[in-house]
Amino acid sequence: MKTVKTLGAVLGVFLFLGGYVCAQAQSNTQTQPTSTEQPGVRKPLTVDDVVQKMKTDLDLTQEQADALKPIIEQNRAKRKELRETLKQQGADKDIILSQMKKLTQELDQQLSKILSQDQMDKFKAMRVQRSLQGEKKQSGMSR
Repeated sequence: MKTVKTLGAVLGVFLFLGGYVCAQAQSNTQTQPTSTEQPGVRKPLTVDDVVQKMKTDLDLTQEQADALKPIIEQNRAKRKELRETLKQQGADKDIILSQMKKLTQELDQQLSKILSQDQMDKFKAMRVQRSLQGEKKQSGMSR
């Protein structure tokens, strides 16, 4: 059970950058799938979408937003590569969690060089909230 909760928390963090605004977007607007989309499946957010949402939520300057974009792009690429590599290797959940945690720590180090302490605290709080939303969705699906 602890592993499931830990996995849920890490997956929540993982999903944060890839689509952390999906939950708010879903609560604010209901989109209709296009003819090429499946119902209930949302299009992944672009890096620009993520940066814009962070700019709004964290009250970033344009300079901060511009500096974040390559960091987010790089983090996404690393996570994608890691997922593919670990999937091909058949890695167990503990290894996946450990590697994703390292990427999250790396991201935090990079962000802390750009964001103020207040912005960083707010970012981490939003991450925790997103993680909790992911855990609720997971526990709802297992019922």
